[in-house]
Amino acid sequence: MNRWADQHASRLEAELDDGEQLLVAARVALARRTGGGSTFPVPGRIFVLGLTDRRLLFWRASKWAGHPVEMTTSVELDQVASIDRVRRLAATRLRVTLATGSILNLEATWGGSVRALSDTFHALRSHH
Repeated sequence: MNRWADQHASRLEAELDDGEQLLVAARVALARRTGGGSTFPVPGRIFVLGLTDRRLLFWRASKWAGHPVEMTTSVELDQVASIDRVRRLAATRLRVTLATGSILNLEATWGGSVRALSDTFHALRSHH
């Protein structure tokens, strides 16, 4: 996990299933043109996105520092079609595509990075 996720591990791991392992988490925001985020129940414009060995997790984030407050929803990994980094001008965004066709375009917040989310997802897929 990254340093930020390590600092919040107790909160992030509190709602995991038995034996489930949190691999990475980051604070993200819906990109201005989200392409389907409104059809997916994200917990707000800014939230925490996590990836375990089983699921993609969404936490509501605190307003001031983006700390994880409560997990609001999750998606089984077999329902996640892809998690890819996409370059847009000077920024890199994360595009999450679900098997239902919903697409979330996300950007890192508070100086974070979306690279670990994409890289970890691709590593999981290559092992399955």
